[in-house]
Amino acid sequence: QSFNLTCITTHCGGGDWVCVGSSSGHIHCFDRRQGKLLVCWKAHSKSVEYLKAVSCHRLISASGDKTAVLWDLSHSTPLKVSRIYNIPGKEQAMNVVSHKFRNDGLVSIPGGDLLLCAISGRKAVFQAMPQNSGVVGTMFPENEPVVDVKADRIVMCDYEGNRISSSEKFNISSVALLPCRQLVLLGCDGEIHVCL
Repeated sequence: QSFNLTCITTHCGGGDWVCVGSSSGHIHCFDRRQGKLLVCWKAHSKSVEYLKAVSCHRLISASGDKTAVLWDLSHSTPLKVSRIYNIPGKEQAMNVVSHKFRNDGLVSIPGGDLLLCAISGRKAVFQAMPQNSGVVGTMFPENEPVVDVKADRIVMCDYEGNRISSSEKFNISSVALLPCRQLVLLGCDGEIHVCL
């Protein structure tokens, strides 16, 4: 069966799998060496726009349904560990990046060492992704995650600290984190903007 591929990620350091996201909201996980489908599951209600392997058994997905989910792939059916909802963006217009910091004390993120960054227009979310679900494998009804966090959106400001008005939205095409410098780079309208 064919599907509309929207994003891809892999983990070769012990995981040996490739995951692809689709426009239907499904994630397909394949064995990297044999190409065999290991598991496919309905991860989101809208298109999967972002995937990132954060360890050999953990995966982050973000979707046009305005959620980001941390998955545990060590079970026969992947389990939701946590979810951040109300992230900015929509289908085919999401700018999401994540970074797992080393536990070396150089950079400290309140709430954990896995940072999710989502930006759209002038709205942004920089939030720690909860990595512990409390009791392993415990789920709320309807397969909802134990850790469910509403995103704290911020409105970007210019270099003088003035809020950017809604009429001056950025046309953001890409986003990157420079974690050691605690900076965010935004690709906007042919320019690179540096954000603190």
